[in-house]
Amino acid sequence: MTASIFENRIFRRSPTETSRILGVDIARGIAIIGMFVLHAIPAQSSSPILSAGTAIFSDQRAQILFATLDGISIGILTGFGSTSRASNGGEIAKIGRFVERQTIAIRGLYLVTLGLFLTTLGSPIVVILDYYGIYFLLVLPFVYMKKKTILGISLTLLIVGPYITHLARQSIGDPSVTGNEYLPPLIERIASWTLVGQYPAIIWLGYVFLGLAVYRIGILDRNSQIHILKVSLPVGLFMTAAGHGLLLNEISKQTITLFGSAGVAISIVLAATFFADGNRIILRKFSRTFLYPISALGGMPITIYFFHVIYFAFLMHYLTLNEIQSGKTFSILLIASVIFSVICLQFVKRGPMELAISQLLPQRTG
Repeated sequence: MTASIFENRIFRRSPTETSRILGVDIARGIAIIGMFVLHAIPAQSSSPILSAGTAIFSDQRAQILFATLDGISIGILTGFGSTSRASNGGEIAKIGRFVERQTIAIRGLYLVTLGLFLTTLGSPIVVILDYYGIYFLLVLPFVYMKKKTILGISLTLLIVGPYITHLARQSIGDPSVTGNEYLPPLIERIASWTLVGQYPAIIWLGYVFLGLAVYRIGILDRNSQIHILKVSLPVGLFMTAAGHGLLLNEISKQTITLFGSAGVAISIVLAATFFADGNRIILRKFSRTFLYPISALGGMPITIYFFHVIYFAFLMHYLTLNEIQSGKTFSILLIASVIFSVICLQFVKRGPMELAISQLLPQRTG
């Protein structure tokens, strides 16, 4: 949950004049709330409200939204081909693509390190940070390709990826399942990240590329937003309904559901940026006022994710998972996270984990 999770500054006139895209923060905040729902509330809840929450974020929609936002964030980091930087012809040359790739690589390694640490704590949560870090590293050779090429790669991975993963799991199994740990540890970890794990890159990079393509098309351009929404919203609704309503084999159902969740993710991001970053003053004021708690969560996603995994690991020392998962746990997570986020952003401007990574990144000049 990630440079979705981790970068949200769009370039204006110079590398040092930046402002946040509020809609991206709101979308990340929604994704964080979705993860709280999936982790804190049992899948089968007696409460219709809680059950509705788990249904809304089922099919890994929160995680997919984060992966899509990762691609958008990589677009923001590079700025290449975006509407917002089209007039800054010499800016990319000044900043240097090498520095931008270095920034993305450091972020990726940072996430991998945090993710591997969190997996040692005994939390019941399947940690995704290290997967996101791997996505950052694998996307490096492709970040400056044309948007049509990137979109083509995205669609290819989302279509072909499930079949490759299925074949790989048949051959070597899923190392995350007890009893399948017969590969050398390093090879097992790489196989999990790329082919057979919970969030294999061969599929999930499709979302990262999709987010990057959407950014390049024009995430803040009103006409582009509307044109993309005309596609993403019907795809999200139709494919999701088809994936649950049609009698399909496992791979076909997974593929259709992947496209449905991708459509939902893109629709959430574009709707958020349309309302929060558009030209309508009333909508912008509403977003900045009433949606501020959500955007505050999205302003420090690494920190919130990191500490919520630690919180679950702590609870597991004293309670069973069935005892942990409840509306009460969800409420504690949400309220504490919002309060912590608001305080940090007011006084420090970022979360502690985001502050740490900022100290590791190369400084932009120019």
